[in-house]
Amino acid sequence: MRIRPQGNQVLIKRDPEPDKTDGGIVHTVKSRRAVWTGTVAAVGPGKVHHKWGGPTWRDNLDLVTGDRVQLETHSEGMYLSIADEPYVLIDRKWILAK
Repeated sequence: MRIRPQGNQVLIKRDPEPDKTDGGIVHTVKSRRAVWTGTVAAVGPGKVHHKWGGPTWRDNLDLVTGDRVQLETHSEGMYLSIADEPYVLIDRKWILAK
Protein backbone atom coordinates (compact mmCIF):
# COMPACT_ATOMS: atom_id res chain seq x y z
CA MET A 1 0.00 0.00 0.00
CA ARG A 2 1.30 3.44 -0.90
CA ILE A 3 0.17 6.47 1.07
CA ARG A 4 0.84 9.96 -0.30
CA PRO A 5 0.15 12.72 2.25
CA GLN A 6 -1.55 15.86 0.97
CA GLY A 7 -0.91 19.50 1.94
CA ASN A 8 1.14 19.90 5.13
CA GLN A 9 0.60 16.29 6.23
CA VAL A 10 3.51 14.03 7.19
CA LEU A 11 3.47 10.22 7.57
CA ILE A 12 5.71 9.07 10.42
CA LYS A 13 6.69 5.53 11.41
CA ARG A 14 6.68 5.54 15.20
CA ASP A 15 9.50 3.93 17.15
CA PRO A 16 8.44 1.29 19.69
CA GLU A 17 8.30 2.57 23.26
CA PRO A 18 10.61 0.70 25.63
CA ASP A 19 8.87 -1.31 28.34
CA LYS A 20 11.68 -0.77 30.83
CA THR A 21 14.70 1.41 31.41
CA ASP A 22 18.34 0.35 31.03
CA GLY A 23 18.43 -0.15 34.79
CA GLY A 24 15.48 -2.56 34.67
CA ILE A 25 12.69 -0.29 35.96
CA VAL A 26 9.38 -1.17 34.30
CA HIS A 27 7.45 1.71 32.70
CA THR A 28 3.76 2.00 33.49
CA VAL A 29 1.35 3.62 31.03
CA LYS A 30 1.35 6.90 33.01
CA SER A 31 5.13 7.10 33.33
CA ARG A 32 5.84 6.89 29.62
CA ARG A 33 7.19 9.91 27.80
CA ALA A 34 5.02 12.74 26.50
CA VAL A 35 7.15 12.85 23.33
CA TRP A 36 7.35 10.14 20.67
CA THR A 37 10.17 9.62 18.22
CA GLY A 38 9.91 8.29 14.70
CA THR A 39 11.13 8.30 11.14
CA VAL A 40 9.50 10.29 8.35
CA ALA A 41 8.03 7.84 5.82
CA ALA A 42 6.38 10.35 3.44
CA VAL A 43 5.91 14.12 3.19
CA GLY A 44 3.11 16.08 1.52
CA PRO A 45 3.87 18.75 -1.09
CA GLY A 46 2.95 21.65 1.22
CA LYS A 47 -0.18 23.73 1.60
CA VAL A 48 -1.05 26.02 -1.31
CA HIS A 49 -1.69 29.68 -0.45
CA HIS A 50 -3.64 31.92 -2.79
CA LYS A 51 -3.52 35.67 -2.51
CA TRP A 52 -6.32 37.41 -4.35
CA GLY A 53 -4.82 39.24 -7.28
CA GLY A 54 -1.32 38.21 -6.24
CA PRO A 55 1.07 35.28 -6.30
CA THR A 56 0.36 31.68 -5.33
CA TRP A 57 2.91 29.77 -3.23
CA ARG A 58 3.38 26.53 -1.26
CA ASP A 59 4.74 26.03 2.25
CA ASN A 60 8.27 24.61 2.39
CA LEU A 61 8.14 21.62 4.79
CA ASP A 62 11.95 21.20 5.22
CA LEU A 63 11.48 17.45 5.86
CA VAL A 64 12.59 14.54 3.71
CA THR A 65 11.95 10.82 3.90
CA GLY A 66 14.25 9.23 6.47
CA ASP A 67 14.50 12.23 8.85
CA ARG A 68 14.30 11.39 12.56
CA VAL A 69 11.71 13.56 14.34
CA GLN A 70 10.05 14.04 17.73
CA LEU A 71 6.34 14.70 18.08
CA GLU A 72 3.88 15.23 20.88
CA THR A 73 2.09 12.18 22.26
CA HIS A 74 -1.25 14.01 22.27
CA SER A 75 -0.94 15.44 18.76
CA GLU A 76 -3.99 15.53 16.52
CA GLY A 77 -3.60 12.98 13.78
CA MET A 78 -4.65 9.68 12.32
CA TYR A 79 -3.05 6.60 13.85
CA LEU A 80 -2.52 3.83 11.30
CA SER A 81 -1.21 0.29 11.26
CA ILE A 82 0.46 -0.61 7.96
CA ALA A 83 1.87 -4.15 7.72
CA ASP A 84 1.60 -4.36 11.55
CA GLU A 85 3.83 -1.30 12.00
CA PRO A 86 2.57 1.79 13.89
CA TYR A 87 2.32 4.96 11.79
CA VAL A 88 0.82 8.38 12.44
CA LEU A 89 -0.37 10.86 9.80
CA ILE A 90 -0.11 14.36 11.29
CA ASP A 91 0.14 18.00 10.34
CA ARG A 92 3.64 19.48 10.21
CA LYS A 93 2.87 21.84 13.12
CA TRP A 94 2.82 18.90 15.61
CA ILE A 95 6.46 17.97 14.94
CA LEU A 96 8.58 19.38 17.76
CA ALA A 97 12.12 18.73 16.56
CA LYS A 98 14.09 17.19 13.74
